[in-house]
Amino acid sequence: MNYEQILTSLKSTLESDSVPASARKTGENLLSKLTSPIRIAILGLPNSGKSQLLNMLAGMRIIPDGMKLPTLELTAGPLPRTAITRNNQVVHHFDRIALEPTDVTDAQSIFIEAPIPILEKISLLEVVSDGSLPSQTAAVKWATEHSDILIWCTQEFSDLELSLWNNVSDALKDHGFMVLTKADELHRSGVLSQRIAALQNIVADEFHSLLPVATLQAVKAMDTEGTRDEAGLTASGGRAVLGAIIKHVEQGRRADVDNARLFLLRYGAQFTKEFSDARGPKPLSAISEIGGNRGGPRLVPQPGKGVAPVIEAASNKEDADRKLLKQALAFLQERAANLTEKLENGDSEGFEGLLIKCAATADELTEMFSEHEISREDCYALQNDIMEASEMMLLLTLEKGVEPAEDAVTILLQIRREIELRLAA
Repeated sequence: MNYEQILTSLKSTLESDSVPASARKTGENLLSKLTSPIRIAILGLPNSGKSQLLNMLAGMRIIPDGMKLPTLELTAGPLPRTAITRNNQVVHHFDRIALEPTDVTDAQSIFIEAPIPILEKISLLEVVSDGSLPSQTAAVKWATEHSDILIWCTQEFSDLELSLWNNVSDALKDHGFMVLTKADELHRSGVLSQRIAALQNIVADEFHSLLPVATLQAVKAMDTEGTRDEAGLTASGGRAVLGAIIKHVEQGRRADVDNARLFLLRYGAQFTKEFSDARGPKPLSAISEIGGNRGGPRLVPQPGKGVAPVIEAASNKEDADRKLLKQALAFLQERAANLTEKLENGDSEGFEGLLIKCAATADELTEMFSEHEISREDCYALQNDIMEASEMMLLLTLEKGVEPAEDAVTILLQIRREIELRLAA
């Protein structure tokens, strides 16, 4: 069952009487997530490079250089349109991207629609406030309620910035990126490498990843007539930032798809193909690069001479661990092709067969990891999770019915996502 079929099945299931009231809200939330772009909020102190980062993510110069604007939201639309809310609460509409100085006089907030391809997957929100602590605190709290991913723009991440970031929940911090903007200026000042090293411990505790970027260079590389300057985009660190964000978006979308499949399984949807077919919408492979993950080793592009990114070298043991992760992921993907066969008829024999397959898969994963000398700390944690999963499978095989089968599939999906996250490190 592919992505579009899941959406169709989810809509029809929610319109039927098969979903109890207690579960309907869950299904509606899943449908809303799958049919809405991922909301990305860009935060930071004044003059931290937020506007240029929004331009870079959009792939074009939306906000003119040097222009001071209020909070701005950019989302997909068939034609360019702008809605500007004035301080007197009057809303003015324009059939264009209206960001001329005369357009934004007394603007309180700005909403822009534009036919930009990446906006089919994400929406961008630049959160602006004055320099006062109460205003900054209110802005951060407001952003956490209106976003799925947070990007904090900075050049040093001061104690003030840390205190503001502490208003973000731990769950959302797992989807938070620290971006060192104006990395070319930091490099010319001779402090970029030291700044990155000094921030590593904070990033490990508070963020998903740390990524430096020479923002103006990245925007210039993308905002060109004809062919995009790929070398310039890479050298600026822009490609790594774009890739890390898009990779994270796609992983989150796959998790939503997996949850939708399990919801459909429980409430009557018929599966006709293996669950591995529904790994999400078409990837944004044109700009995909692998970023890091919070709490583990991370790939940190460091603009060097000419602001060329440098990636931390992995040891031979880490390379061996990475090979193991790739083998484990390939094994899971191969097994996934047959895991739902027993469910197609919807009988107890099908559920029992699925449980046996899931248990065997967990056992073989356990054996695969036990035969390998692991060096990475996050792989030790994964090995323990797999061993616990194998023990849980044994208990589930003693039960009968659809719910234990769903639980078994959920466990394997969780393991698969854990492996993917570690491969992205």
